[in-house]
Amino acid sequence: MTVKVNIDSNRLQKELIQNYLRKVNHAVDVLKTEIDRLTPEDTKNLLQNNRVKPAVLIGDKVVGSVYNETDYAFFVEYWVGWNAYNYHKPKGNTFYRGIGNRTFTRSLDTIRQDLNKILEQW
Repeated sequence: MTVKVNIDSNRLQKELIQNYLRKVNHAVDVLKTEIDRLTPEDTKNLLQNNRVKPAVLIGDKVVGSVYNETDYAFFVEYWVGWNAYNYHKPKGNTFYRGIGNRTFTRSLDTIRQDLNKILEQW
């Protein structure tokens, strides 16, 4: 007796890629939620300009991202002075003091394990 198993590798590959695109999009949405939570709200301009770039396949990598193209977003993230600064949320209440708010960096550090779990789930 012989049992043959035929697998359409092209179809399987497409399904795996689509599944991983969904996972990366979900992970990016979770990351954006955390970034929004840590974004200063002095004028709400930064918060309103946090954006998600949906996941795409680039070569052999699936890439999705959160970005903010506000003119001063870089300076809020990294600061360029020597003195610590008070960051506010909501307006008037200091929620973080430091040299650079590190919104994106702190968000990624905070939920890295959660993102890994999302990406590892099948």
